[in-house]
Amino acid sequence: MKKFVSLVMAGAMIASMAVAANAVYDAEADAGKVAFDVPKARVAVEYDGVIDVDAGEYYEIELKDSWFSYAANTDAGLADAKALDAQLFMSWDDDGINLAAKVNVAESDYVQTETDAASMWYQDCIQVNFSTEDATGTDRLEYGIARNTDTGDFLGNVWQQKNGTYTPAEGDNAFVDYVDGAIVYETSVPWDVILGSDAAEGDTIGVCLVYSTGSNPDYIHTQLAHGCTGDPGKAADGFAKATLIAAPEIVEPEEPAETTGGEQAAQTADFGIIVSAVLFAASAAGVVVATRKKH
Repeated sequence: MKKFVSLVMAGAMIASMAVAANAVYDAEADAGKVAFDVPKARVAVEYDGVIDVDAGEYYEIELKDSWFSYAANTDAGLADAKALDAQLFMSWDDDGINLAAKVNVAESDYVQTETDAASMWYQDCIQVNFSTEDATGTDRLEYGIARNTDTGDFLGNVWQQKNGTYTPAEGDNAFVDYVDGAIVYETSVPWDVILGSDAAEGDTIGVCLVYSTGSNPDYIHTQLAHGCTGDPGKAADGFAKATLIAAPEIVEPEEPAETTGGEQAAQTADFGIIVSAVLFAASAAGVVVATRKKH
């Protein structure tokens, strides 16, 4: 009897451990429908932590809650993934696609202690996925960038190459650091790596971005669309669809019309006549106009 009870207790303990270790996942409400436009850059991207929207280096993508899926290994982590304050900026040019991301957190919450770049996904990093419009399954480029917050070392890793060989390199095609209240990421990928050819206005590509936070082993993933982390695993057909469009037109503000010297003199004379008339009327009515001294 004691042996039976011990086996039951052991089984219950193992079951509870298995439940605790299970990953949790919430799919995006707009699964298969996440799509947006990416305007062409007006200026060349500089990997310096400054996301210059005004100059047309990047353009902010207006994100919807219904576009995000969430993955974590605890219920608390899933709640944190849903509460993340993050932004996305993108542009394209003749050379490739440009992406910048901001995670608005306190600097004390910025943690990346991995020395093995392949394991960066447990802590603060972004995991970037690009594909052709009609890609499915594992047919994608998947890589990540981060910075070790202990050593300051840049971390770059490619989990899946697509066409040729792509290498994230600080200063050449990537930037990561904490800047003015946010973790800032910048990255670019050449067209031949994603498409195997040049791109043009009107083309559409697949994009999946994971904002990764947490602390090893408790990962927290906030994912644009799906197909990188969580269910249903690697699935390029679940990526968001980004269509390349022209740079928006610059609308110059209209300058006020200039008044000539004659018009200005006439306006001044008219004003003098009006003031004289008002004073005459006030005098005739016995109205006294005075100022009060302050005491």
